This record gives sequence, structure tokens and C-alpha cells, in this order.
Amino acid sequence: MTRQPISLPVIALALTAVGVGGLLVRQATFPIDISPVFPEPAAVTGASGSPSTANPGDAGAMPARAPLDPAAVAEISTRPLFASDRKPFVAPPPSEVASTPAAAEAVADGFRLVGTMRTGGRDARALIRQPDRPAAEWVEIGKEIGGWRLDAIEKDRAVLKRGDRLAELKLDLRGPVPVDAP
Repeated sequence: MTRQPISLPVIALALTAVGVGGLLVRQATFPIDISPVFPEPAAVTGASGSPSTANPGDAGAMPARAPLDPAAVAEISTRPLFASDRKPFVAPPPSEVASTPAAAEAVADGFRLVGTMRTGGRDARALIRQPDRPAAEWVEIGKEIGGWRLDAIEKDRAVLKRGDRLAELKLDLRGPVPVDAP
């Protein structure tokens, strides 16, 4: 009777099983460290009440931290991280319109510019709310809304036109407005 050699996959599987078994035995016999990562302030001070000078590698001992300087925290809040110019946001005054008779008529009509969107140069839209509608709607340049035609859109204003009269709506940031899907 001839003996067949043991194949390489069988050897690899046997070694893996032994390794996993060893890890399970280790986990079962050694305690898990559940001590806090940052000890309480009382544990940081020594017996004399002064801050501990223990080495950072010593278990349970950390040097005492000085409290944050309120001026530094104030500086952080005055320079917003996600603003490109790092200047704090200042809300514009409540929406105003140009001082033409048509603009006064637009305010009387109750139009409210809620937002603008530009994707490239030609696909600009304005989110405009009419007083007789429960939700704002997206309007493209050249489309009509409430008898007015949207003539131009910039990042914070939209220009409506009715005949030869123009009305400017400035972006209104008073709060959330329901939006109809485009």
C-alpha cells in the first residue's frame, strides 16, 4: 500500500484551524482591559494634589490639561470652516425690490425669491413662491409665473418682467418653504 502525500490546501486549512483555536484560548484566558481611555481628573493628580508627572506610558496616569482659552474658542466660531472666505455669515436685510412702480407691484403681488440654482450658464432657475400657492416652484429664465416673465437670475436676486416694466426680487432667507418637485 502506497501512501499519498498530503496536499497543500489541507496543510493550510490545518494551520488556520490551529491558529484560530489558539486565538480563542487566548481570548478566554486573558482579561479584557475596560479601563477608561481618559482617567477622571482625580486620578490625574498625585497624592499631594499637584498634577501627576508620570510617564505617558504609565497605566492610568495622564498629565493634567489646561482649560481652553475662551478667546481662542471665540476666534474659531467667528471664522466658519466651510465658508470660502472664512467670514461669518451675515443675513441680508429683509427682501427689498427696486424702487420702480413695477417693483412695487411685484411686492404687492407677494412674490418671494426663496433660492437660485445655476448649473453651467444656461440652466439657471429661481425658486419663487407666490402668495396664492402653498409651495414655491422652480422657474427657468423666459418662463412665466403669475403674469410675470423671469428675465434674469443672479446668485442672490431674480428679475421679473411684465411688458416694459422690471421688478427685482432679492433672496429671502426668512425660513423654510415647501418646494414642488421640478
